[in-house]
Amino acid sequence: MNQCHFLVGTSKIDITFTEKKVAMFGWADTRNTTNGEIESPLYARSVCVQSAKGENRVIFVSVELGHVSPALHLEVLRLLKVNFNKHKINEQNLLLSANHTHSAPGGFSHSAIYNIPTPGYCESAFNFFSRKIVESIEKACESLMPAQLKYGK
Repeated sequence: MNQCHFLVGTSKIDITFTEKKVAMFGWADTRNTTNGEIESPLYARSVCVQSAKGENRVIFVSVELGHVSPALHLEVLRLLKVNFNKHKINEQNLLLSANHTHSAPGGFSHSAIYNIPTPGYCESAFNFFSRKIVESIEKACESLMPAQLKYGK
């Protein structure tokens, strides 16, 4: 079994959007909106893996949303560059992924096809999710600890 030494940090941030009257993702029914009550919170989970010497880093983020739009990805990168450039995160080392839930709000895409059934774009949701994803990434990058990644055949 081979071993490599790394630094790894993780985080789990609540990204539950509580604004009322926002249509749920993918339901295509404008009557199915958020009401402010939360049965199960939504989370962003981040993992930052960095080489022991700090020269290379990769960040994986899994969000409990219907999708990650290109606009959301770009906004997260923009916020990271403005606020947390010390972490040297860019499009080459950041992977954002959604678990595709229909229990999250919609309307946060810049693509009309996603916003038509919601109805329309919800800037407050877009800004909220962008900030929360950045918070999750920042916490993961700040919690780096020595780790070993192992694999076997």
